Amino acid sequence: QMGQENRKIVEENYSSDVNTKKLVDFFTVQINKGA
Repeated sequence: QMGQENRKIVEENYSSDVNTKKLVDFFTVQINKGA
């Protein structure tokens, strides 16, 4: 049971990290286009 909870938390953190990276990449591209 405990292992399941931990894995869920890790997966949520991982997916939010991936989304953050996508956002950062997106904004970097937008800034580079503007410059």
